[in-house]
Amino acid sequence: MYSSVKSIGKAAVLCTALLLILTGCATKIAIQVQRTPNWNTAGIRRIAIMPFEHNGSAFHKETADYLTTIAATRLRETNHFILVDSSDIIRRQRRNENIQDQVDALLIGQVLTSDAKDSSEPGQRYDPQTKQNVNVTVFSREVQMSFTYSLKLARDGSIVGVETREGKTSDSDTVPSSLKSQSQLMRDIVNRSGFATLTRNLVPYVVTERHAIMKEQSKNKVLQGKMKEALGWLKEKNYRIALNTYLGIYNEYSNFAAAYNAAILHEALGDVQAALVFMQKVAGETGNPQAVNAIARLNRNIAEQALFESEYSQTYRQIDRVIAYASGEIQKVLPQNAKVWVFNNDKAGGDMAGSAADGISSALIKNGITVVDRESSGIIEMEQQFQMSGYVSDSDFVSIGNAAGANILVVITVPGTGATRRLQLRVVDIEKRIPLLQSDMGENWNL
Repeated sequence: MYSSVKSIGKAAVLCTALLLILTGCATKIAIQVQRTPNWNTAGIRRIAIMPFEHNGSAFHKETADYLTTIAATRLRETNHFILVDSSDIIRRQRRNENIQDQVDALLIGQVLTSDAKDSSEPGQRYDPQTKQNVNVTVFSREVQMSFTYSLKLARDGSIVGVETREGKTSDSDTVPSSLKSQSQLMRDIVNRSGFATLTRNLVPYVVTERHAIMKEQSKNKVLQGKMKEALGWLKEKNYRIALNTYLGIYNEYSNFAAAYNAAILHEALGDVQAALVFMQKVAGETGNPQAVNAIARLNRNIAEQALFESEYSQTYRQIDRVIAYASGEIQKVLPQNAKVWVFNNDKAGGDMAGSAADGISSALIKNGITVVDRESSGIIEMEQQFQMSGYVSDSDFVSIGNAAGANILVVITVPGTGATRRLQLRVVDIEKRIPLLQSDMGENWNL
């Protein structure tokens, strides 16, 4: 139903977990692996989700608005990028101003088609009371749509990747008022698979690879017994013992199945290089073509893992480093039984200040510190009111904290632009009305 045009992405494989799967008589090891995105988004930190374009009709506009919202939601949930407010980018573009100091890339999109039609036709349905088919009118509503989106670099306008999606869905009933609305059908299309590959196009992701344990086919009962012993250790999740057992079998019998299984366990335990070196040795000693295939796969994984580590492991970005540092500094000054409100007092920092506030809140919670729920509608409203006022005094801080039920206030702003942007942070003891921490001009706070 869906078609897509995607750029070819490079995949990097990074072992992160090991899971044993038993399916019938087959034993498989499932390894969770990290892959790079389909599009080359290395070095991109700040993205603006631009409003999807449309032809001006009401239904096209509704579709465009929903696509814009869902795209922002999906990317925000990954916590991989800093999402920049598109309204500021639009203002700058209208003034022909440079946007590179605000954003690295723009996600742009367009609704190509978004159409709905209603129809009716005679039909029949079974009446359980009369136990006969009766004539009815069947009412139907069908929605079909297509859209495209791409990622455009702010520095030169070049396109990183393009994807086009299309789909349709319908609903039918004998009662017209029971039909799903056009809006709901449109949302069903988008929610079901309209953005199925959005995050994989832009963000590193995790997949599971399953490798079957090779069985011994010889009639050597002693060898079969040892292979069974190794498999038993594997099923009991004693992976290191299973690995050593398979290695011992290969050394004694030059048995390829044992070697193959040992290589899988090397890889599953996180040592892809050891798996490669061992399989190269096995290929030279046995000449088995399956060893050659395994070597090619392992070489590809190692090369791609190097790419991931050099380009995408840096997604532990500067903002993440600053959040980690800030969280540690805050915890040093917190009193016992602290109840913290992380207050975003930034009017211009937009999503970057919001990301910092969310990250610090998450870090404090993980360390067992009570944090006021920032998603409360009342708290959000208070934040917005103080942000709009442009100035918050110490007495305001006290009233804010009391209203939120907190005894410690962490106030966040993000002054500066581009390379001069930094996290400004202040920790206030509400009950004592004294500051506990004030960020300085050191490099640890630079974003």
